Amino acid sequence: GESGNPLPAVLLFKDGMSFSYNEEHDGDLKLWILRERFPTFHQIDSYTLYAMGESGKLVLLALVEGRHLSDESLRYKDLVEKVASDHKEAYSRSFYFGFMEDSSYINGLVMGELIVPSLIVVNLSIDGYFLPLDPVKTERHLLDFLNGVLDGSVESLGGNGFTQRVKRFVYETKIALTPLFREAPELGCLLLSVPLIIGAIFCYLCIKNRPNLTQDQDNTTLQEPLPPRRNKLAYKKLD
Repeated sequence: GESGNPLPAVLLFKDGMSFSYNEEHDGDLKLWILRERFPTFHQIDSYTLYAMGESGKLVLLALVEGRHLSDESLRYKDLVEKVASDHKEAYSRSFYFGFMEDSSYINGLVMGELIVPSLIVVNLSIDGYFLPLDPVKTERHLLDFLNGVLDGSVESLGGNGFTQRVKRFVYETKIALTPLFREAPELGCLLLSVPLIIGAIFCYLCIKNRPNLTQDQDNTTLQEPLPPRRNKLAYKKLD
């Protein structure tokens, strides 16, 4: 056509630009659409972050305040946007870039409270995350951090293994019950005692219904086999 793209073609319009799909370079069309469905850099909420996990990409986030951004928050935000724009060819296949004002979702992921502002890379496919080993002051520092995530030199934290799931369940339960205990301690104690009582009753029933092996052994008499009868041999007297 007049645009120079061979027909038929698949075009993507994003960030004020158009991109054409190349099967040899971009791979499967469906996966390409999933990778490219979001802008290069934008504000991300928890719902968008969850949807990004379906693409298999990592997400670099600048966690900032919700209102009246500090100078440090503005610096982190601008730094992430600059890397997303200037190094798109190098990192766009592996990363999404954005900033998040509400960090409660991320706090639940790391099971703690991150300092705001801060930088974090999240892997939603396994509920994992990466934190910079050193302070990120320059663009070079941020690029080194991203390269370390890709080559494995930066440790992946979290995950969705059994131990992590148990820890996350305990953490989420604690977060949910803390305000309740603060505002209505009696109701909180009642809600917490119900599963404990049910568990105690279950354990009692299991112990009660367990067969008593000692009693069974006492009631069972072990009979020893009788010795075999000895046949009397008749001897004839010799005349």
